[in-house]
Formats: sequence, structure tokens, C-alpha cells
Amino acid sequence: MERLVLNVSGDVHGVGYRAHCKQLALSFGLAGFARNDDDGTVSIEVIGRPSQLDEFLEQLRATAPGSAAVEKISVKARGPAPVVPQGFKIM
Repeated sequence: MERLVLNVSGDVHGVGYRAHCKQLALSFGLAGFARNDDDGTVSIEVIGRPSQLDEFLEQLRATAPGSAAVEKISVKARGPAPVVPQGFKIM
């Protein structure tokens, strides 16, 4: 299993973006979390097979809730997952 850590900037607070991330993650069978950060960005950590992570990232870049305005999705880290959590949490 691999871990993918992302940071999303733009108008992504209070617009359903984390719920969108959860829906996508669960559709690909991924575990992890999405949280609002104090700087106005959203941090996402997902864990799964490499092909699942690739598909998740592709869909995340291609879609967003109607009122969100994503400026940039940055990959902060990718590598082996030290622990595999259960489910996907919105924090």
C-alpha cells in the first residue's frame, strides 16, 4: 500500500470540497482523511494501491463541487504507507 499526501489551494473551504474528496476516495476504495488548514488550503492523505491513488488524483484534478474554485493541487509526499487506517474521515 502507498500513501499520497496532497495540498489543495483555492476557494476550497466551506464549499463541500472535503465531502467531495471523501466521496471520490471511497469510490476508489481508499482510506485516509481531508482537513481544512488554517492557511485556507485543504490537506488530503489517502492510502491504497498505486493505481487507485493515480485514478483518485486524476479525478480530483478533473472534478470539484460546483462552488469550489481549485487553484492548485500539490503532491507533498508519496511512498509506502506506514499504517493503513480504516475508512475516510473529514476533519
